[in-house]
Amino acid sequence: PVFDVNSSDKSIYICKNKVAKPTVFIPVFPGTNCEYDSARAFEEAGADMLDISGGLGGFTVKGRTQPGWFAELTIPAKKSVQIPVLLTGGIITADDAEQLLQENAADLIGVGRAMMKDADWSVKALDEADR
Repeated sequence: PVFDVNSSDKSIYICKNKVAKPTVFIPVFPGTNCEYDSARAFEEAGADMLDISGGLGGFTVKGRTQPGWFAELTIPAKKSVQIPVLLTGGIITADDAEQLLQENAADLIGVGRAMMKDADWSVKALDEADR
C-alpha cells in the first residue's frame, strides 16, 4: 500500500497511482426491473462488462439448487445491454457451464468453489469438452 504522507491516520491507505476501473457492488432484487435498469446504467456509465455473482461473501439464492444461481438476474441484464455478462453460482462441471451458455443465460461463466476444491478443474473441463 502507498501511504499518503499528509494523512494523520496511518491505518487508511490512499493509493497515489491510477489503477483499473473500480469494481462496484450494488444489490439487485429480482422482479423489480432494477436488473434491467441497473445493467443499462452501468453500460451507459462505461462499464466493460457485468459480473453478476454473490461476490466473495458466499451469497446464494434461496431455494435455487441448480447451477447458475444468479441466472434470473443475468438473463434480463443480458437482454438489456451490449456488453458481456458473467454468471456465477453453483457451477460444478464444464457441462453446467456449457448448458448455461447455450441457454443464453450469460456470455461468460465464472467458476469459483469448484476450482478451489480441485486445482485441475480447468484441465479436466477442457478434456471433458474434447470428448
